[in-house]
Amino acid sequence: MSTYARLRGIPVRALRSYRRLAVATIMTAVMLWPLAVVLAVRMSLAVGFLILLVGCLVANPVLTGLLAPALAWLLGPAALPAEVGARLSRLSAELGVRVHGRLAQARERKVANAMQVGWLPRLRYVLVSDYLLDMLTPAEVDACLAHELAHARHHDYVVRALLRGLVLFVPCLLLAWAVAARPSGPLFLLAVLVTAGVVLFGLRPLSGAVLIREELAADDVAVTVAGAAVLVAALNRLTELNAIKRETSLAYDQDVGHPGMARRLARLGEVLTGEPPATSQEAGMADRAGREHPVRRRISGRRRPSD
Repeated sequence: MSTYARLRGIPVRALRSYRRLAVATIMTAVMLWPLAVVLAVRMSLAVGFLILLVGCLVANPVLTGLLAPALAWLLGPAALPAEVGARLSRLSAELGVRVHGRLAQARERKVANAMQVGWLPRLRYVLVSDYLLDMLTPAEVDACLAHELAHARHHDYVVRALLRGLVLFVPCLLLAWAVAARPSGPLFLLAVLVTAGVVLFGLRPLSGAVLIREELAADDVAVTVAGAAVLVAALNRLTELNAIKRETSLAYDQDVGHPGMARRLARLGEVLTGEPPATSQEAGMADRAGREHPVRRRISGRRRPSD
């Protein structure tokens, strides 16, 4: 922690946050309560299997949706500035999805970030850090807002909750089986190895691939709203501000569940007349000059934010 703080030029205390700790505690409890029930109450393996299945893949996604207001308040304790809130409302109406906005306090940590929380109607939030608002132009902020609104429009939050449940279900089932059946040492070791193989080499890469596609799809929506040049400018600026690694491998991207920045920029560069991605300053100047990318397309199925 201290090494990271020195590299970013921030005080170590900035990395300690009771709010983020509370969010991590809540999410851990939500994910693991089915296992706790199975281990605490004597029951057959079939009943335990059913509780784990329903808990991980049905109840937990619903709980994460219902808890979205509490998580949003913890991560973003302040309201968005009036101007930014008005722009978020305009963009949400354009994309046909209703969300609430919250402001995360991250100046001391120097984190420029935005995120979408929640999936249930009227319980969806877009959180924006104050450091992002400080360091990006209004057009670049709008591109980030459009990207997060695309996640809400595509219901990516519930998809991610389902993926977490799927990844957790296999090892939780193994532990429940081990407690109930008490298998012999070699058999138990074999089950552990098989489960680890499924999670590490099967479910996790699969979930990472899904998350990468979600991010790229959100970029596509942001392009239709803000323009490719502005989105390139915003991504370049975020890369600099957050010290993000540009060149990453596919395995790394799948592990973190996010496409590499070089891949995203190269993809957007192809949209911009086939030229290499512009720098943040160049892209911003091009957008202010009214430059449009040649393959801008309309968003299909646009509707009023009535949900």
